[in-house]
Amino acid sequence: MANFSIFNEGETLKIKIYFERQVFIVYLSEVITIDLFYAKLREILRLDTNQIITVKWIDNEDDPCTISSQIELFEAIKLTLEFRDAELKVHVFLGQPTTPGAPCPGEDKTVYRRGARRWVHKKKYFISGHCFQPKRLNKRTICALCEDTIWGLGHAGFRCMDCGMCVHKKCHKYVAEKCCSRTFVVGEENNGGGGVSQHKVPSLKSATSIRG
Repeated sequence: MANFSIFNEGETLKIKIYFERQVFIVYLSEVITIDLFYAKLREILRLDTNQIITVKWIDNEDDPCTISSQIELFEAIKLTLEFRDAELKVHVFLGQPTTPGAPCPGEDKTVYRRGARRWVHKKKYFISGHCFQPKRLNKRTICALCEDTIWGLGHAGFRCMDCGMCVHKKCHKYVAEKCCSRTFVVGEENNGGGGVSQHKVPSLKSATSIRG
């Protein structure tokens, strides 16, 4: 693939992935291949490697546009950066439309409307192999990155669901230390209870890029 330089030095793109009422967050600092993009989505969403999926991003006019080729992926990233949007919003559906232009199986068109549907699950942030979730932490909790106390109203801190690392929300993107294990509980907290299903998710190259 050609090396397109559409990212400025130090620039990152936040990708917000919507799937079955869950939200997943990753960060990208360079253009990747469409095959790697799809592979990472399947890993993050704990889907079989052969699972057929349809991926749609929301453009600046709030219209869903399919990402099924390298050109479409490149354009989605390029336009998001050009319009200085805060994030690239991606919706993932199982299967594919029966006919061109038809909705995907289970696709609800109202999901694209701003504020039309609440995503009830906590967001999950994938950074350097960690799977962080917002948590209301003890007042004496220290950020593993800046070593300041994590405090504030609401979900002021992030905790790794696997290794327990705690950091400020503002610090999570800069975590470079790899998680002690790349096996995370996806879908519910790893609170020591029984019956949780575990799944390996991809490690990120750094706090700002997806790696193959």
